Amino acid sequence: MTMATPPLASTTLFADLDVTVELDAPLGPHTWYSIGGSADALVRPQTTQALGTLLRRCARNGVRVRILGSGANLLVGDDGVEGVVILLDAPCFKELQLNAEGPVTAARVGGGRDLAKTIHETVAA
Repeated sequence: MTMATPPLASTTLFADLDVTVELDAPLGPHTWYSIGGSADALVRPQTTQALGTLLRRCARNGVRVRILGSGANLLVGDDGVEGVVILLDAPCFKELQLNAEGPVTAARVGGGRDLAKTIHETVAA
């Protein structure tokens, strides 16, 4: 695996954000196959504002970003993943909001929400 880029080795990307950060984080435990290398940084934002700020900082610093879902059908190479891997597992990213009145015609779904569960709940509604 390549060494973390300078912005990752410092706290400039994550400073003052409501996030948890794990440097050189093994990704295997986050995939269904439980194999693969590490991410330079695994970041778990706790708010949508923290996510937005983090994405802007990464773009400004040329840091590669990937979003990790449930890890289904995902193989991580033994060399790992360069840059920031974002895991949307905070409650604010798992919300489902349906229109309040009448038949369901609109839904707002968080990026970390389970797809099968979302389909089941929206069909039931």
